[in-house]
Amino acid sequence: MTNEEINLKIAAILGWVFIPPEMGHFGKMTYPKWRHPGGGEYVSESPPLYATDWQWCGPLVERNKIKVWFDGDDWAAQIEEFNALEWADTPQRAICLAVIAAQPTPATLLPEAPIHDNDRN
Repeated sequence: MTNEEINLKIAAILGWVFIPPEMGHFGKMTYPKWRHPGGGEYVSESPPLYATDWQWCGPLVERNKIKVWFDGDDWAAQIEEFNALEWADTPQRAICLAVIAAQPTPATLLPEAPIHDNDRN
């Protein structure tokens, strides 16, 4: 998974909202932006850099009670409550991957049964 994909997934998990360009004042298009779930904070054109920047990644550790360690080759991050353990080449990536792994997977719906001609009465 690329850093950009990680950033998008974490932003979605945390409730960031993407605001596409729209017609603004005087007929000019606005720039695309990301809106923080708490209100007025904006990060221009790309989601926060969770996979590479401690300013964004650091708070995930405390919020999710993540254990992080280095084994000499790679970094590990674990969220015990959700049995999520992920390894990566940087601590930020390992933390983000553990947060992603701890998310519940959407329930899979059973496919609808095909309708047969004799069912249409």
